[in-house]
Amino acid sequence: GTTTVAVNLAVQLAESTRGYVALLDLNLQTGAATTMLGVKPGAGLRVALEEPDRVDALFLERTAVSVSDRLRLLAAEEAFEAPPKPTSEGVSRLMTLLRRGFNYIVVDMPTPADAALLPIYTIAQMRLLVMTPDVVSIRDAARYKAMLTAVTGSDKAVTVLNHAGLPGGVADKLVERGLQSKIDFMIPDIPKHLALSADLGVPAASRNKTFCVAMQALTKEVSGVRVGARGGGWLGRLFGR
Repeated sequence: GTTTVAVNLAVQLAESTRGYVALLDLNLQTGAATTMLGVKPGAGLRVALEEPDRVDALFLERTAVSVSDRLRLLAAEEAFEAPPKPTSEGVSRLMTLLRRGFNYIVVDMPTPADAALLPIYTIAQMRLLVMTPDVVSIRDAARYKAMLTAVTGSDKAVTVLNHAGLPGGVADKLVERGLQSKIDFMIPDIPKHLALSADLGVPAASRNKTFCVAMQALTKEVSGVRVGARGGGWLGRLFGR
């Protein structure tokens, strides 16, 4: 559910803050953001990550796909037999250009992430840990926090429990016991609506009220702006300029 949260967060940030939002899907071979938004990926994200000398603001503008007047998507669908090889310089250059051009940057990170992508965790002003109510996810959440500590010196992250109330899932209190911390946000289990929205290429928050309300609370936490309000929000930017 990480991509579902990232996509709908980006959509709601653009709509509620009227800021310019970039959604960066770094699952370069298996990303689903394009499908969920009903668009085709632009060409060039791989080049930006591997060959930073070829990248400038104009190149980035051609690579980004327009989802709305305020939201741009950068994604790829690279072949399985030719895995991309991001460079530290490419990642740094890309993030610098994005921070110059957008008020918010939402990054859907792969797990595990390529070593060249790890610095993104360091510059992020907010990290969201999306998990599900099962033993494997609880285990991996602990591993994720250990990784954050190793990379950034802090395991601080906002915990988002997706599929809360899943039949047969681990109870919320037991999830918190496993995490040794409170769950910050919960998204109810509504699989049929989410699956249909993804197949139609329409953001789930625009089709299901329950999901929309849950995402509005998260969007407010990220932006510091009341959902539906215009202007402001600089305190809650995911990445500072």
